[in-house]
Amino acid sequence: MEKEKTILFYDGYCLMCSSLVQWVMKKDKDSSIYFAALQDENFSEFLKKAPSHIRDADSVILYHKGNFSHYSEAIFKLYGILGYPWKILNVFRVFPLFIRDSVYRFIAKHRTRWFGSTDVCYIVPPEKRGNFLTDPSRNFSESKK
Repeated sequence: MEKEKTILFYDGYCLMCSSLVQWVMKKDKDSSIYFAALQDENFSEFLKKAPSHIRDADSVILYHKGNFSHYSEAIFKLYGILGYPWKILNVFRVFPLFIRDSVYRFIAKHRTRWFGSTDVCYIVPPEKRGNFLTDPSRNFSESKK
């Protein structure tokens, strides 16, 4: 079933990632994007299908049309999925991948210091709950120990 879905895997502790998920929910008019926390052990087998360099990422991973992407490429693919006007931001793909990913990794490295972290997610509107493959109210702090 996951093979047909577009899934945005996010860090369940990170408030910046949580903000991204909320933003995508608002912009995804067709509700075609599903969400799952990277910490959800129910997806560990599924994520093993990703190449190791993607599987080991601790920020955002996008699964779309049978392919995994991460770092800046995941974000640009996300813009394309969301359509106009967001896909216009793909113009920034003119920058070489190593530059885009360096900026992404810099932000990702400092994201919890700048934006904070949490043990619980936000409240998801009832009409979007079906898009969550991970219970958004789940506390992942037990799995940290």
